[in-house]
Amino acid sequence: MATRTAKRLVIELEWNGPGGGAEFIVERSKNDRRFEEIATVNARRYRDDAVELGQKYEYRVRTLVVDDVPSRPSEQVAVSLDAGELVEVPSGLRATVKARG
Repeated sequence: MATRTAKRLVIELEWNGPGGGAEFIVERSKNDRRFEEIATVNARRYRDDAVELGQKYEYRVRTLVVDDVPSRPSEQVAVSLDAGELVEVPSGLRATVKARG
């Protein structure tokens, strides 16, 4: 029986916001719990590689403004890591009819 190695999952976030060296606070909620700060970044994107299969995550972002005061949070985005939805679906199926011999 063959075994498969699980691939590491990554959730990639991107958003619009001010440029020019602005800092952003990325917040995450796991399974409908309280939001917690998980990173402060200078780019308008973030890769969360600390995620697990079978979990539900929600994210929001804040801009860090003058005197390290965060803005209101962005809208939330939800990601559910359901194993059935993450399995690659076969594609490119073709059928050919040929005359026999």
